[in-house]
Amino acid sequence: PSRTMGVDWDKYNKDGHGCNIVILEAVDGGGYKLIYREEIPQSEFTLTNAVNRVEQLNEIWEPRWIYCDRGYGESQIEELQVRGKKNRGSGLDKKVIGIAFNEAVECPMPGGGVQKKIFKQVMVSVLRGWFERKQINIAKNDGILYKQLTEYHVIGESERNIKFSSKNDHLIAAMG
Repeated sequence: PSRTMGVDWDKYNKDGHGCNIVILEAVDGGGYKLIYREEIPQSEFTLTNAVNRVEQLNEIWEPRWIYCDRGYGESQIEELQVRGKKNRGSGLDKKVIGIAFNEAVECPMPGGGVQKKIFKQVMVSVLRGWFERKQINIAKNDGILYKQLTEYHVIGESERNIKFSSKNDHLIAAMG
């Protein structure tokens, strides 16, 4: 099965959340299933614990890609890639990819051509599309994820940017 891991790094977030790790698995018909999620609690060594856990989960679930939030995770991304160079069989040096939510990415446009858009906007649009087309399967009893999804909203908009709520959005960021 094709799996992807997403990681949102947080150490001392004001809303009390630590690092969040999500694993999605592609399912027949073009959809995805959330098969695993975990929050690394805030502690003295939250980021080190999260790096260690990503390495462990890589061995267990064998994801094809591991996408990590670069905003607070540049050093952790490097550490995972260094570990991958030391242990070539892990694939961490190739599959760990850093993404900055504020970076511009090229998006194909209907009718041809590409347009640069902010990654976080693209991520939210893709996730919204998956939910609208019922292409993502999440546990119905996951109250924490449902709360984050229902409380996530646009708080401001300009000609070039959409600002989303940033409180309790860590699972959404990891899933996206």
